[in-house]
Amino acid sequence: MNIRFALASLLLTAPLSAATGFSAGELVRLSRSETLMFQGKELVSAPKEEEFTVLKHDAVRRVVFVEYYKNDGTLIAVTAPADAFQPSPPNAWTDLLKGVEAFRDQRAEDARRLLARAAQDEQQAALASAIGARINGAFAGANALQGLRDTAEQLAKLGHLCLALPLDEGTDRFRGAPPTKLNRGDVTTRVAASNRALGRSRQALAARRLVEAAKYIDEGLKAEPNRTELKALAVKVGQDMEEADGHHKSANKMRQIPPKGTIHALTAIEMGLKLCVDHPKLRALKTEMQGAFEERTSPPVTAALLAMAGSGVVKDALTEGHKLYTTRCTECHDLELLDSRSMSAWRSIVSGMSGRAKISSAQQERIIDYLAVAQRTLDSGKPE
Repeated sequence: MNIRFALASLLLTAPLSAATGFSAGELVRLSRSETLMFQGKELVSAPKEEEFTVLKHDAVRRVVFVEYYKNDGTLIAVTAPADAFQPSPPNAWTDLLKGVEAFRDQRAEDARRLLARAAQDEQQAALASAIGARINGAFAGANALQGLRDTAEQLAKLGHLCLALPLDEGTDRFRGAPPTKLNRGDVTTRVAASNRALGRSRQALAARRLVEAAKYIDEGLKAEPNRTELKALAVKVGQDMEEADGHHKSANKMRQIPPKGTIHALTAIEMGLKLCVDHPKLRALKTEMQGAFEERTSPPVTAALLAMAGSGVVKDALTEGHKLYTTRCTECHDLELLDSRSMSAWRSIVSGMSGRAKISSAQQERIIDYLAVAQRTLDSGKPE
């Protein structure tokens, strides 16, 4: 059994309509940053807008179980509060895929509704109409079973294995169905591989790990050459990678023009890494300029910094704030340039992340005090 359906079978107690909650198999996205839980423990922080496939909506506990791939590729069920999710915007390809899966699961009305909606889209109209006609014929009792087998074979040849497999599996449920024309074992393996690649590439893209996402997309397209979602992600990754490459080129050029060029180079590196955190050339350049980065992200508590703080600030308090900022605030992300935000924005950011980092109110104030002094020190040293 496919591990995706095995997880869903273990978790699903009763189907839920869209009116009462999210349904198994539905694609949802986070409406805010959220910590994903696994077996009662915090697993990982997920950013706003990251997409997931629903396994179960537990209305009693007010949580949603969704698919998540661990670093080793293991598929697990994680949870987040139900109010953190919202349905992903519908699109014709998703309707087409979910419609064929509804046919496989013998949900005739859902299949008809989804396929009819997909047929209204210009790009998917021909494919959705052809599949819908075959499926409607089978549900109506017409002699359409051989046509379903032929359609599944044609879809497989076109590289749409994720459509071919559920269509063929759904045909199995009809009495008197002719033998499949697919190499079912091979197709099942390849669809599982493309599903896994799709899930992992979505996770990597949400974390802005574009190099990693590109690797998973390539793996998925090798398994299923015409997987629509993977091809769309490939375009997105390519565009963002091109922009990150541009920031690297700019940073490399500006660093040759100190001192003002150094600041522009650091900004370009930061902007590039916000697009692609695993960009190898940007990360290498940041390592080369680590001293300059430290000066403008987290300067140590020196005599000069203390002098800028004024007589009312205690060195130990600033040192604690520096330590908290450079250790606890780097558990999930790199440090940002101090002048990239106003102090009111820094206060909001620190407050918003304190729960995830388990930072007390007193510790928040130490971090804010340090950031305020460090930013003033930075401002005083800016070149004219």
